Amino acid sequence: MRCLAAASGRRRAAAYGRHHAGAPPSSVLSSWGKERRYWWKEKDMEELTVHQSHQLVWARAHHLVYDYCVDTDRFPVQPPECASR
Repeated sequence: MRCLAAASGRRRAAAYGRHHAGAPPSSVLSSWGKERRYWWKEKDMEELTVHQSHQLVWARAHHLVYDYCVDTDRFPVQPPECASR
């Protein structure tokens, strides 16, 4: 993997084999927030719907391998995100 930077040092890109990924200049990134392009920051995305909460329960039951929130031997003090469950 190699990383490239323009002379200004603001534009970043990464390449692995034939795959290339670039980032827009920081001026573009800062304008995205003003245009409300972050769908996950919308008001209706703050809480799960009933259907989404059922999907989360199903996914946890079928796919969760490790839950650090219940591992009190390794983590005697729970992280803040564990208290919300």
